[in-house]
Amino acid sequence: MNIRIFTLFLFWCSSLKLLGSELIVGTQSPEKIVCNQFLYFIDSTNEMSLENLKNLSESKFSRFDNSVFNFGFIRKTIWLKTNIRNKTDFDRLMIEIGQPNADFIEFYVDEHVETFSDMKPFSVRKFQDAKALFEFRILPSESKEIYFKIRSSDELIIPIYVNTPPKILQKRQKAETFFGVFFGIMLVMIFYNLFIYFSLRTQDYLLYVINILFLMLGQGSLLGYLGKYLWPNSGVLSNISGIIFPLLSIIFGMWFVFKFLNLKYYLKWSIYIFWVVIVLSSCGILLAIMGEITLSSIIVRIIGLAASLLVIYMSFILLRWEQKEAKFLLVAWSVFLIGVILYVLKDANVLPYHFITIYAMPIGAALETLLLAFALANSINILKVEREESQRAMLNEMKKNHELINNQSAVLESKVTERTEELQIINEDLKLTLDNLKSTQGQLVEAEKMASLGHLTAGIAHEINNPINFVSSNVKPIRQDLADVLSILDKYNKLASEKGDSELMAIIEEQKKMDIDYSINEMNELLDGIEEGAKRTAEIVTGLKNFSRTDEDEFQQADVNNGLKSTVAILKSELNGISVHLELGSIPHIDCFLGKLNQVFMNLIDNAIDAIREKHSKSMEGILTIRSEQKDDWVVIKISDNGSGMPEEVKNSIFDPFFTTKEVGKGTGLGLSISYGIIEKHHGHIFVESEKGKGTTFVIELPIKVEKEKVE
Repeated sequence: MNIRIFTLFLFWCSSLKLLGSELIVGTQSPEKIVCNQFLYFIDSTNEMSLENLKNLSESKFSRFDNSVFNFGFIRKTIWLKTNIRNKTDFDRLMIEIGQPNADFIEFYVDEHVETFSDMKPFSVRKFQDAKALFEFRILPSESKEIYFKIRSSDELIIPIYVNTPPKILQKRQKAETFFGVFFGIMLVMIFYNLFIYFSLRTQDYLLYVINILFLMLGQGSLLGYLGKYLWPNSGVLSNISGIIFPLLSIIFGMWFVFKFLNLKYYLKWSIYIFWVVIVLSSCGILLAIMGEITLSSIIVRIIGLAASLLVIYMSFILLRWEQKEAKFLLVAWSVFLIGVILYVLKDANVLPYHFITIYAMPIGAALETLLLAFALANSINILKVEREESQRAMLNEMKKNHELINNQSAVLESKVTERTEELQIINEDLKLTLDNLKSTQGQLVEAEKMASLGHLTAGIAHEINNPINFVSSNVKPIRQDLADVLSILDKYNKLASEKGDSELMAIIEEQKKMDIDYSINEMNELLDGIEEGAKRTAEIVTGLKNFSRTDEDEFQQADVNNGLKSTVAILKSELNGISVHLELGSIPHIDCFLGKLNQVFMNLIDNAIDAIREKHSKSMEGILTIRSEQKDDWVVIKISDNGSGMPEEVKNSIFDPFFTTKEVGKGTGLGLSISYGIIEKHHGHIFVESEKGKGTTFVIELPIKVEKEKVE
């Protein structure tokens, strides 16, 4: 009687009661796990059906002593059953199986069967939730027998919640809110530390950011939310991401610790452990991809626990050596390890299932992330202090150096005075040498002028010779006398034709035999030759007059085209066999020393003739093109040839004094240097375009207007 009264009292105080194997859900049922109110049976064959299970006796079933079913890494099928009685006002109840990574769950009530699998896309799930939710109809005060068939390749831990649909869904909403807060904290830390990394370019921050990223993704995968929000239609990714991301988090976490604590310097043996962790973690990732979920899950737990303990051990060692970074790392890693321990103890049924133990790892991960951020900030402060100390030491060293310099200044001053006297003597010698060099250069310039004038005289003598012969051989009155003779002959011919005089006719016949017509044509050609010779002589004399201004220093407005024509006329004897193209545009007169410009034209055309002769010595294919045109306020002259051209190293040195590529005795190397100086004096520009074997073009740019004061 007392037992019945006590049982009624418990039913009044609690919403869940086990009477035999009956699970009672009341109006005030709290959110707690009810696994101890289920009976379970392990199907070793994995082939038993529900009908076969119902035929088993009660003695074949077992009752779990703890609040949560924990079967470990079992590859067998687990059957659960209980009688459930509805003491609420709702005609439906909901069951939550808190195993997000279950391969297969079947729920049986009445004749209804409902299935769940982590490989099942969220779009086809009745409830699009990371956990398995089953809703079934049961009237108030009604009792029904329910069954579960569960199988998983991962660790099989089955917390079960039973309540009304609003309370279960409210519980799931709270869980998702907590995960959203956790995810938000981790994202803030990722972007914050990523910003610091881009500011400082410190490898520690990059490794820390990657570690946070995989830590966040790993926790999201373990809780089932990553599959829901990132790849809801890929059950494979949902299944293996809970293994791959934690292993990547371990790899980069150990890498961060290795760099942050400078273990390569303090604990050299840790490098071997570091590589062992990387190799084992990589094997676990590979096994997960190959579908060996059970083995890879065991590797995750072993490596995770071992790595955490190892980091704490190394931090303790470095803490004894008074390394400040080890203190922060020890606290941060200890917090995370405490979270891991609480999570494991919860799965082992040592600690009860509640909010703290369920989310111990995410909470520990968030706290670890915050504490490691403080650790990195402290390391920056340490670097700042060390830099300031280094700067102070450098400043002290500079002060010492300054004092040393002051002490040595007297000695240095005496040495400088002695050295200055020596330099003055050397400077006087250099001045004398420079004067001698200038004198020699002047002599060479004059020699170049004389050579040009000699060349000019020889050309004029050769060119005037033939016209003088024409003039001396043909007198001016001959054309008139010839006209008179031809007139008399015409009269004789007419008279002989009219009178038929035999003697006159004989003379006409004799005239035909002598081919008088040919003689007349020949005499006309001779007269034309005389005129042509006189014309050419006039051109040469005109060119000579223009070019003879070389030695004049009068600054005046002049026609550059006339200077080019006169230069070509003077060098005409040298241009034999070379085709000359004069393409002289309509250009205005410019302010210049025309004589000096003629000297430039002479040097450039003479060099062009030499280049053409070098390449076309045995052919008549030489071409010399001279162009002039106006561009804005400038006159541009281009002297081009199709000669041998110049390589790049010669082109860069042609305006240097004494530089020449001609044979000894054929040039002094000052012609182009003098030309460069003349163009500079006119405030113009001269440059060369050349390619080996393809010819050369000299381009001269001269301003149309120049103030006389600027060129004198």
